[in-house]
Amino acid sequence: MNFRKIILFFFYTIFISANLFSQVDSLFKKALFKTKANDSLYFRYYAPNDANNKRYPLILFFHGVGECGSDNIKQLKVGLPDIFKQTQIAYPCCILAPQCPRYQKWVNVKFDTLRQAQYANPEKSMELVLLLLDQIMLEQNIDTNRIYIMGLSMGGFATWDIITRYPNKFAAAVPVCGGGDESQAYKITQLPLWAFHGAKDPLVKVVRSQNMIAAIRKAGGKPHYTEYSDVGHGCWNKAFSNAELYKWLFSQTRKTEK
Repeated sequence: MNFRKIILFFFYTIFISANLFSQVDSLFKKALFKTKANDSLYFRYYAPNDANNKRYPLILFFHGVGECGSDNIKQLKVGLPDIFKQTQIAYPCCILAPQCPRYQKWVNVKFDTLRQAQYANPEKSMELVLLLLDQIMLEQNIDTNRIYIMGLSMGGFATWDIITRYPNKFAAAVPVCGGGDESQAYKITQLPLWAFHGAKDPLVKVVRSQNMIAAIRKAGGKPHYTEYSDVGHGCWNKAFSNAELYKWLFSQTRKTEK
């Protein structure tokens, strides 16, 4: 590919990405979730047009640290456009995208640490997400046995944290370039899981995903794991563009006790 073609491809990619984000921004409802204790959390929500008459699965999406704030827009910019593009034709679903407030985290952890211990209680932002999810499940026409959780970077940590706290709440999980407490891995051996990480990640070391996957397997689980040998931190671009991921994801149903 000559230099001119490279430049044209670069600008074409930017154009397509901008158009896709614009579409996502226009289709996702803006809202502010408030509790009786006066805590609040901004979020965006998408449902297919016929969601009132048909029960759809739901994806709970956790964004990364760069998308924190109160504009209720940034959480749509990274990763989510690819998820939306891959799902809404072949696998129509509802999507819930909360925004973590500025100067807060989904999980109280240093992202460059090589090991962490899960705190007894989730962060306030995570507590609000759980309350919001419960409200969405009550108010919207959701297939409660097909709630999927996906998250990147800080959202990858959030995914590991929430599934080890509530292993029976979700049908499947996709943590991307995150990490968790390996001592809690035994709780999620029965949860369908596909983790992704870039081997050259300078921000969240690849060992974080490797160790979680190893701990689950040691406890008897059979998680999927994809490691991109030539990719750094932004491995979600490849992960969320993988058509096989969605084929696998939407085949999963939460196991309920009989």
